Amino acid sequence: MQPAPTLRPLGIGDIVDAVITLVRARPLLFVVIAALPQLLFSILARAFGFASAPSIDRLSERIRTGTLPDDQPFALTRADVAEVTTVLLVGGLVAVVIFTIQAGALVHASARRYLGEEVAIADAFRAALGAAPRLIAAGILASVGVVVIFLAAVLAFFALAFVGASVAGVVGALLSLVAIFAAIAVAFYLSASWLVAPVVVMREDAGPIAALRRSWWLASGSRWRILGLLMLLLVLQVVLGMLFSLLFLAAFVSDSTMGTVLEEAANLAAAAVAGPLQWGAFTLLYYDLRVRREAYDLRLAAEALPRGG
Repeated sequence: MQPAPTLRPLGIGDIVDAVITLVRARPLLFVVIAALPQLLFSILARAFGFASAPSIDRLSERIRTGTLPDDQPFALTRADVAEVTTVLLVGGLVAVVIFTIQAGALVHASARRYLGEEVAIADAFRAALGAAPRLIAAGILASVGVVVIFLAAVLAFFALAFVGASVAGVVGALLSLVAIFAAIAVAFYLSASWLVAPVVVMREDAGPIAALRRSWWLASGSRWRILGLLMLLLVLQVVLGMLFSLLFLAAFVSDSTMGTVLEEAANLAAAAVAGPLQWGAFTLLYYDLRVRREAYDLRLAAEALPRGG
């Protein structure tokens, strides 16, 4: 068991450095937790692809031969629409469940290891399975909030463009740009505010609404740092994806089957590395915010003091 860290306020670089140290201490633990869901998703995605292949082949044949029904201008019959819709809905739901469990398991493992506690792979997945409904609900609520903001921005864009066009073209363009930039700013603001909500769900056994409120409160005063961490993690993910793609040479293989295998291997390797870094960083950010907002480090120190008889 590793010693529990001396908690203190962390900068962006400190969080990334601490996460790398955390993963390096138990690489097999984090790689397996991240890779198993990714592997399961890849297998199921291929299965869904084979299941929908006959419908796609029929559609391609009708387009190629020009035998499209006169009343079907988009070349899709009702059966095609039903089949494609079913595949997309089921596939999307399966993906959400799989990657939610992956995220929860990585958060659980990162938190336990960061606090100097041992954790087994099965325990991490068991904790994630128990919290999955609340994690999914919190994600849906947060996504709806962001989508509503963008829809409001789109409406504002058209409204301001219409008003501006009736006055002056330049005014309309400027007002539209203001609406778009305001929507982007608010979306980033909401993302920063709710970033640690999944960690709150896992570590505090909170419900979805309580987790979003708690995350919002913890993020107060730290949203610029949170956005900086997000940007850094995004850059790391892009770099890792490119690195593993080059490493497995998926883009340079002429054989389609081998290229597909190498591409899947590259995706699996990238997920096995990027997943622990991302969710580990969010977990450490959660503790950093608690230290800054609640003096959580002092609370842990007080709890560690010997009690008088």
